[in-house]
Amino acid sequence: MVTKLPFGTGIDGEAASLYKIENADGSYAAITDYGATVTQIVVPDKSGVLRNVVMGHSDVQGYQKAGGFWGATIGRVGNRLGASQFEINGKTYRVLANDGPNHLHGGAKGFDKRMWEGEIVDENSVKFSRISPDGEEGYPGTLTVSVTFTFDADHRLTIAYHAVSDADTLCNLTNHSYFNLNGTTGESAGLILGHLMQINAARMTACSPDLLPTGELLPVDGTPFDFRTPKPIGQDIDADNIYISYPHGYDHNFCLDGEGFRQAAVTTGDESGITMETWTDLPGMQFFSSNRHSFCLESQCYPNWNQNPQFPTILLKKGDVYATKTAYWFH
Repeated sequence: MVTKLPFGTGIDGEAASLYKIENADGSYAAITDYGATVTQIVVPDKSGVLRNVVMGHSDVQGYQKAGGFWGATIGRVGNRLGASQFEINGKTYRVLANDGPNHLHGGAKGFDKRMWEGEIVDENSVKFSRISPDGEEGYPGTLTVSVTFTFDADHRLTIAYHAVSDADTLCNLTNHSYFNLNGTTGESAGLILGHLMQINAARMTACSPDLLPTGELLPVDGTPFDFRTPKPIGQDIDADNIYISYPHGYDHNFCLDGEGFRQAAVTTGDESGITMETWTDLPGMQFFSSNRHSFCLESQCYPNWNQNPQFPTILLKKGDVYATKTAYWFH
């Protein structure tokens, strides 16, 4: 069942709505039309007690004042573009440098800070749509984009992305939910260092001190980035490793094994017993340990494609369809 609820009034006077997708057992996912943002995912723990497992705020102004991309849809390009510029068809486009000299998560007013049009699709799904005009945040082409969230009876939240542009452009969408599988009160949570994490990736992208992939793909074997078998997130988070030292923890792109829609990661809350499987059809995933009270698993093409054209492309040609999906399955 989907219920549409008020979610407060934004700083500029816009009315926001919240769409609650609820199952018969009381579990639910809630998404607001501000930023197509996941505000809550409430699922049963090992004792059957319902817990919210994502960080969030109680109304739209909470998101506007906090920043930080909490739970939001990120676009047009998630993660970083080095030197805040890229070339398409021989023309150079410049975008905002909002992460040192680099461009991060779509700019000053990316998709996370826009109002989307919500539509109830069926008893388990809500679709959010918007038109990103030519030149928005410096990107060429008018991009017609939608994101459909489905929360099913098996406690699986599937996020399906769809976009078409009327000119060649860049597109690399993701979701930026902050998870704590032991449960959150919304804006606060305990540490995630005891969570068990498995990431199905034999390689990761080497990066510079400003977290830009350099183009080199490094084997994770024998490094703090080896999560091929489950281990506590905190086990190697302070290891003596140059790449760990840059963000003082994890904020790195993993090159996922396999192709197609497959399991990318498995994470278990050490206290709640809640396990989250992450599935995606994308080639990469950013594991971000945040402030150690939550973590992100952002499915994506590799960051800094503009300086590494050998990476999986984020170029969306005129008239082509961008379609990808990621799912978070809780049990």
